[in-house]
Amino acid sequence: FIPIVLAIAAVSSCARNDQIHQVSESLGCSEDLLRNMMKANVTRDNLNEYGRFDALKNTVVKEQAQTYFAEREGKNLPMFRVNNRVDSFLTEFILSGGSAEVIEKKED
Repeated sequence: FIPIVLAIAAVSSCARNDQIHQVSESLGCSEDLLRNMMKANVTRDNLNEYGRFDALKNTVVKEQAQTYFAEREGKNLPMFRVNNRVDSFLTEFILSGGSAEVIEKKED
């Protein structure tokens, strides 16, 4: 029984690592900062404690994020909307624990 639980945990951890890498590649943000925030088990109340969320957002390559959201939503977005999408996307991704549903969800 225990080896099965450990195997499931390993697969789950591997999938989460892949999702973190995918988000980092898609937005051009620091994978290390994103991983550190994920490990810190942050909440909405302490998301930006010590400026860590702002630091993560500052590593995003805006043009790369713009391309990602344009492909995801099927339309070009002005940069101010991209900044809003980055903020809400990263917030939701981090608070969900790296949920694949956040990555796959289309914006309305």
